[in-house]
Amino acid sequence: MEQRLRRKAQITPVLARGRCASAGGMQLHSMPSDSGPRLGVIAGRHAWPRAVDRNRFRRLVREAFRLLQHRLQRRDYIVRARNPQRGEPSGAEIGKLLAAWCKTNGE
Repeated sequence: MEQRLRRKAQITPVLARGRCASAGGMQLHSMPSDSGPRLGVIAGRHAWPRAVDRNRFRRLVREAFRLLQHRLQRRDYIVRARNPQRGEPSGAEIGKLLAAWCKTNGE
């Protein structure tokens, strides 16, 4: 089972019709899904100009998702970096994201 949202056709409905929660310069969009929990990550150049930082953000988000996926509902999740703190993505930002995931799941 594919756990990532990769195509525009998969991502657009979640951004348009899904619920949204904000956490520390990031937005978490989610929408009910027929399959298990799936993740998409959007990290543009405006958030982090350096590719190294964008890739680190993606890795941190995917790892947080991997650790939490057994507790998550059957939803599609999109994490979008909006106005993060300058510098490298940090564990504190990901901690805020984890709190937003729990909030979306009603925990």
